[in-house]
Amino acid sequence: MKRRSRGSPVRPSIPVRNTGLIRKFLPYLIFSLAVLVYFWNILNGRSFFWEDILYQYYPFHYFLFNQLRQLTIPVWNPYMFSGMPFLADIQTQVFYPLNWLLAFLSSSSQRLVFWFVEFKCILHILLGGVGFYLLMRELRASPLAGLVSGMTFAFSGFMIMHIIHLTLISTFAWFPLILLFFYRTLSSRQIRDALVDGVLLGIANLAGHPQMTLHMVYTLGFLFLLHIISSWRVERRLILTTHLPLFLLSILTGFALAACAYLPSYRFSSFTVRELMTYAESAELSLPPSFFITIFIPKFFGSITGSGTDTVEFWGNPAAYSYWETAVYFGIIPFFLGILGIAFSKHRLRWHFALLALVALLLALGKYTPFYRLTFELLPGFNRFRIPARFINLFTVAFAFFAGQGIDVLLNSKLPVKRLLTPGFGLLACAIVFNLALLAGTFNRIFPALNETSIFSNAIKQSLLFVLLVTAALLFSWLTIRNREKSSGFAAILLVVSFLDLYQFGHRFNQSSVGPEEFYPRRPFIDQLVQESRTSPFRINARAGQYMILQRNEGLLWQLELLEGYTPLKLTDYVTFDIPQQRKNNLLNVRYQIMVDSVNRTAGLVPNSDALPRVWLTDTFVVVNDRREILTRLSEPDFDYRRIAVLEKPPEPLPEPDSLPAGSITIVQRQPEKLTLRGELKRAALLMISEIFYPEWRATIDGQPAEILRADYCLRALALPAGTHTVILYYDRGLLNIGILISILTLLAVAATLFISFRFKNKGSAPRLSSTKAHQ
Repeated sequence: MKRRSRGSPVRPSIPVRNTGLIRKFLPYLIFSLAVLVYFWNILNGRSFFWEDILYQYYPFHYFLFNQLRQLTIPVWNPYMFSGMPFLADIQTQVFYPLNWLLAFLSSSSQRLVFWFVEFKCILHILLGGVGFYLLMRELRASPLAGLVSGMTFAFSGFMIMHIIHLTLISTFAWFPLILLFFYRTLSSRQIRDALVDGVLLGIANLAGHPQMTLHMVYTLGFLFLLHIISSWRVERRLILTTHLPLFLLSILTGFALAACAYLPSYRFSSFTVRELMTYAESAELSLPPSFFITIFIPKFFGSITGSGTDTVEFWGNPAAYSYWETAVYFGIIPFFLGILGIAFSKHRLRWHFALLALVALLLALGKYTPFYRLTFELLPGFNRFRIPARFINLFTVAFAFFAGQGIDVLLNSKLPVKRLLTPGFGLLACAIVFNLALLAGTFNRIFPALNETSIFSNAIKQSLLFVLLVTAALLFSWLTIRNREKSSGFAAILLVVSFLDLYQFGHRFNQSSVGPEEFYPRRPFIDQLVQESRTSPFRINARAGQYMILQRNEGLLWQLELLEGYTPLKLTDYVTFDIPQQRKNNLLNVRYQIMVDSVNRTAGLVPNSDALPRVWLTDTFVVVNDRREILTRLSEPDFDYRRIAVLEKPPEPLPEPDSLPAGSITIVQRQPEKLTLRGELKRAALLMISEIFYPEWRATIDGQPAEILRADYCLRALALPAGTHTVILYYDRGLLNIGILISILTLLAVAATLFISFRFKNKGSAPRLSSTKAHQ
């Protein structure tokens, strides 16, 4: 090999191409890797999401995906609570666009559908993080600030602990992008940005958590009000002629796009238990002031995970779900950076987000201040939801914004080091004093549980971690300030340490060893029940107290009709149908019911020979107008509920009582949203139908409309004249069709407007709502 002579020229280094492209996509790669690391055990199938994912959302999706693959929109759900609306329960996410894609990629495999549900949860965590990054970049923050804010939001206690509530995460994950286009609309004053904001809000609405929608819309209104106050003197005409119309346009677009889901849901909500909610129920799980400790020490009160606990069992509240509903934590380093952002940032929106944090905290305190009571009484929508502690979501949003501002303060501020780090030293002093007080037993009187050795040891361990993290925040902040040429490197270390903190805090929470096939095993008797249900309809009473033969929503998997179910939105009539269980089983066509052996603590399904059929005829009735009196009458031991129908109004035509049978009634065709019957009656009689009464059901007798009567408190009845008749009961999709039409027309209008807008943009003159002269 020849050596190169000293005088030979050195070849120039080959330039690395597309460095700008790599730098552009690096933040998204970082977020993707962070999510992959955080949820690795879930994605590779070693662990599983648990709680509501397993109990509620997986059965919903299994049924929904199966229906969508058959090109059917499921409207009625006969497999829970003896029958209830499916699409109108907005948590089913029937029109959420991502579900339609996943449905056609899925199959009947339990494991695959469950993995898709888990993947959807994780995807929304990524969406939230990336969305917040883009929001911060829109607000002129540095890329590193966007990363810090995105990590803080995505892996915060609120998002991670609520990942078991799929609709909540799916809805709220869109909020950073909604905020992004909200602020872009204010600055650009262009219709297209307002419409994009409306489309994002519409998608979030279709994700199926109206409580999060309420929070988001009120927050947008609050921030818009602050914008008006802060800009009124300079931009009064612009606010009235441009900003306000565009803001209203985005909100209206968001709800019009979701009309296909919201119109049936609004109708349904009037008949659910939410209509009975009191202030005391709404204020359930307010954030206790003592839980402010968890902002700094998230596991001071212990913890809960999918497989038990990773500290000591949560002792902060008798209700276990208080652990995730009151999770305020979003990391010590983001909190420290957030304080720097509040104290030293000069961003024009700093007071807006500071006020948002304050209002969110007051609302989260719920019953512990009069503030939440005022909103419950005065603001529309607040009286439909409970758990004020969920307003932690907005507190987290505000601090995620300030955490990003804090990083930029460290990178760019020319203030003295001592002044910049004063909040950090104050926080460290508080951490040390708290530890000393804890060691001295000061808190044992406030929290008697600390007298238990294991609980006290955990509190000490978690408190020392607080001190360690504050020290790390101070150290790397000092290095960032003192080494300006390497400041970005040390600031990046703050980001990494922050992620590790949030990882150790929450990654175990969502891991359970129980998968769908173990929780819902397809046992031999299930196949027997499925086969039998194909010949004639019947229901199953599978639960008695703590004993369950089938899980509450398992009927959705095998298409078995259960008395039980699991969803917060239950029909009031069914929930309050309080009569002796055996009578209820008989009236509800329960062919198999649970039998408990209390001695051996076992349970099994046994036939119920006394069950009434799904449809039958009677010629005797009583009219009782008072609903409580109906339950009393049906519960009386001497009342012949099998022969006598309890109606709330007289039928027409009136039945003709006789000792002989009135005739016969048979089921010709049975579908979830349609029931066809054929009757041969010797005289006028009442057709009793063991289906839950809901006002969207309609009936025809020989093609002519007929009134469905509410019978036996929550069932259906029809008055039939003598003769041979074809009776059809069907679910009226009129309101749903109106909603779909509104959604489609809105989508077409938005698409046309955006197309025209981008054509103008390409020509260099995108249309604005206000003229240039008006702006000037």
